[in-house]
Amino acid sequence: MKHKKWIETAWGKRPQYIGEKKETKFYHEVEKTSVGRMLVDQGLASTRAKPIADAIELIFSSVCACDSENLNFLIDNYPEVLVLAQFYADCNGSPNRNFRNETDTKEFFKNKTEVK
Repeated sequence: MKHKKWIETAWGKRPQYIGEKKETKFYHEVEKTSVGRMLVDQGLASTRAKPIADAIELIFSSVCACDSENLNFLIDNYPEVLVLAQFYADCNGSPNRNFRNETDTKEFFKNKTEVK
C-alpha cells in the first residue's frame, strides 16, 4: 500500500500534508510541522526547514490578525507575505484560515494554485 502524503482532517474540508516518507526519522527536525515536512520532501535540509517553517507559521499568525485595510496593504506592497501565509494554510488544511476564499484576498489568489 502506498503511503499517503495528505490526510483528511477531522473537519474534512481541506487535507493536511503529512509527508512522503512513512518513517518519521526522516523528519527528525520537522516532525511536528507540515510546512517543514513539505520543504524537506522537496529537498531542503531539515536543519534549514525547521526555522523557515517556524517563520512561515509566524507570518500566517500575523496575517490572520490583519484587518481589511492591512490585508489590502499587504496585497499592494508585500504580496509575497500573503503567498507564504496561504502556503501555511495549504499545508495544514482545515480549520486554518483560507485566504483563497476571503473577500479581501479572493481576487489576489484567483489565478494562484493550491499547494499539492
